[in-house]
Amino acid sequence: MATKELSEKENGDDEVEQYLAIAQIPRDQDSLKWWNANQRQFPILAKLLENIYQIQATSGASEHVFRDAGLIMTAKRTSMKEDLFEALILCNMVDMMFN
Repeated sequence: MATKELSEKENGDDEVEQYLAIAQIPRDQDSLKWWNANQRQFPILAKLLENIYQIQATSGASEHVFRDAGLIMTAKRTSMKEDLFEALILCNMVDMMFN
């Protein structure tokens, strides 16, 4: 392992140990606000958290669901029962996930 990689790993290990040693984030406190306030103390962990919790401005999946719903609920199918409509949407979502 290169010297720089070893140093970064050691720093990351130290950060994890420091984080685990402090008191837990109170349940009534917003954890994202806590991380924002403590990101300088834990820069590597804060960056990791940022990568994990990034939220996209738009979601391709939600756009597909609305498009598919429009294709399923056509003018000729307006008498379709709600539970059947929801089941068809669910089937389309599962199909998108695995195909």
